[in-house]
Amino acid sequence: MAKFYTVIVYRSVLDTAALAEYARLATPLIARFGGRVVARGKPWRVFEDAANERVTVLEWNDPEHAVRMYESEDYQAALALLKDKVVRDNRIVEGV
Repeated sequence: MAKFYTVIVYRSVLDTAALAEYARLATPLIARFGGRVVARGKPWRVFEDAANERVTVLEWNDPEHAVRMYESEDYQAALALLKDKVVRDNRIVEGV
């Protein structure tokens, strides 16, 4: 069975303290919903036209767990800390 991955790319971070507080709250929620943080931070190296932006990758056995976590009241409260403080892309992709 394929794994699924949430890939989050931070286009800009205007408040690093808010991001740190969000991560402190979100990390245990990810685990509670069956996810696992497999990568987090600035790229080791970038190629082509990619920007050197912070990336987080989460691994899931079931994409519905990722959706339930994202839609949960607790995660939405953590996410609210980032409002107007970060710009990011967030998507779920299936592993190969």
